[in-house]
Amino acid sequence: MTIFKTKKVKHITVGFSSAVLILILISLVNVLTSSPFKALKNINQDQCSWIVGHWAGEFGDGIFTEKWKIIDENKIIGNGCYVQNNDTIFKEELSLIKIGNNWGYISIADDNIPILFTLTENNKNKMVFQNSEHDFPTKIVYLLKADSSLLVTVEGKKFGILMTDEYKMKRVK
Repeated sequence: MTIFKTKKVKHITVGFSSAVLILILISLVNVLTSSPFKALKNINQDQCSWIVGHWAGEFGDGIFTEKWKIIDENKIIGNGCYVQNNDTIFKEELSLIKIGNNWGYISIADDNIPILFTLTENNKNKMVFQNSEHDFPTKIVYLLKADSSLLVTVEGKKFGILMTDEYKMKRVK
């Protein structure tokens, strides 16, 4: 006995990466619209493009690097990693994405869970991203210094204690 009639239906298949992208976009909209921090409006890509390039610097006993490139007027992507004794200790995928008039920062580390931050401050050499719902970091600051070096500061609570890490990098390319 047939319960269902058979008919041809076009199916839309959403792969894992598409599903993750949809989840990220929905989450980003939620963070940008519900963040207790004031999201900046009407920021254009030119105000964020100084981050583009390959950056590297010593951190502890290893080297921390970030590489950024422009995809289009609404997206700048990057990746970061920390290498110690030729062993990759940490890696992450990074994105600056514009949705509407707001920019968000997305970090996807080894656990593949996107962490979303809202752009709360931007000028010609500084970008500040915040997410008060995340434990560490809750704040990420990118500062292009006068000597053309990059200082990335991440802060938040680790085990209930306010902690700050600083990554000092120079442009490689």
